[in-house]
Amino acid sequence: MATTTTSLGAGGEDRVLATAQQIVKSLNTPKEVREDMLLIFSSFDNRLSNITDLIKEDSHSAGVRFNAAEKVILRWDSSSSNPESSRHSLPWEDSPDEAVEYLSAVDEILQLVEDMSIRSGNEIMDRAETAIQIAMSRLEDEFRLILIRNTVPLDAQGLYCSIRRVSLSFAANEGEIDEVFESFGEVDSERGCFHERGASLGDDLSVDLINADAVMELKEIAERMIRSGYEKECVQAYSSVRRDALDECLVILGVEKLSIEEVQKIEWKALDEKMKKWIQAVKITVRVLLSGEKRLCDQIFNGSDSIKEICFNETAKGCMMQLLNFGEAVAIGKRSSEKLFRILDMYDVLADALLDFEMMVTDEFLCSEAKEVLARLGEAAKGTFVEFENDVKNEASKKPMQNGEIHPLTRYVMNYVKLLVDYSETLNSLLESDEDEADGLQSEDGMLENTLSILQRI
Repeated sequence: MATTTTSLGAGGEDRVLATAQQIVKSLNTPKEVREDMLLIFSSFDNRLSNITDLIKEDSHSAGVRFNAAEKVILRWDSSSSNPESSRHSLPWEDSPDEAVEYLSAVDEILQLVEDMSIRSGNEIMDRAETAIQIAMSRLEDEFRLILIRNTVPLDAQGLYCSIRRVSLSFAANEGEIDEVFESFGEVDSERGCFHERGASLGDDLSVDLINADAVMELKEIAERMIRSGYEKECVQAYSSVRRDALDECLVILGVEKLSIEEVQKIEWKALDEKMKKWIQAVKITVRVLLSGEKRLCDQIFNGSDSIKEICFNETAKGCMMQLLNFGEAVAIGKRSSEKLFRILDMYDVLADALLDFEMMVTDEFLCSEAKEVLARLGEAAKGTFVEFENDVKNEASKKPMQNGEIHPLTRYVMNYVKLLVDYSETLNSLLESDEDEADGLQSEDGMLENTLSILQRI
């Protein structure tokens, strides 16, 4: 077959060569096959034989670029016996220029691989895979280290100063009452008892979980790890460090890690304090900590919705399960009348938090656990209210009343009923749900009817 020669200008010839070169490069084929293809091309036009020189030049250039990038990565390989590899951590914060150089070297190798300038089965390809593995191990360590170093400790005192406290008070009991009522409330120096409902959070309350300067560094590392196919390692590094950080936040907020059995053995006064701390912790955890954690995940992993979702769910799971376990322990514990208002507080705060929680968390198991604990707290509140009715019904004080004095039990129950009014909305909704289940009827005066029946007994 005769070789064809066509008259083309210098620019046209360059375009032909460039097109032919791109066709050959785009086919990931063994060297022998590529050479055969070049021979076929050159048989059509003898000027295409020059493409072999272009391919060799391009391969040489890629090799030079790879060698330079590989050298930078191996310099930071702490597992290497090379004397130049004695450093154990990238000077990410102290020497940002060297950090930029390292990331650029990673980008260079990834780009060479993606452009298929490095062929599979090639010696350089094997070296590239090794270099990427070393780089990802180094970046994972640095990612974890930056997260730990830049975690901002929770300023619980500052949060509490931003919170508006709401207290409901009633007069102290005077005289003697049966033991079952003595444990409810505490008598202060003014001979007054109070039930503190806790605190409300402002809509704009937020905290920094990570130093802002570190967020971009974390984002840059995450992008390289995800691009290299190491998203699993990146997610594990992030979630493990942030889980520990949130666990520490719960400690700062006064929430202990207790088993259900341990919670049920705690005396009432000590348990009451733990319940108050739990209520505050649920508000702060969902409204402040988890919302902040969600923003942080969005910033660091903004290139992948699925990875953002997985990271946040894994991070939130530990602290939320600890809070939910305590709530469950209280809900299934022994019922006594003094616990009613604190249980209602727990129910209210979890119900409010659940609205925000479900908007952030996509883990179905975690959401269903939160709903289950909420339902159990509701059942506990209803059962405790019935227990109060029974306590009043069975009370048989022997103390005689003279000169028109009010019986201590009457005074105590009246104070108790005052508090019931403040919880009427929650308690009514719980009692009405029972009526709905029983006969499909709904009464707005359900709680009132129950309290009236209590007052009639005294």
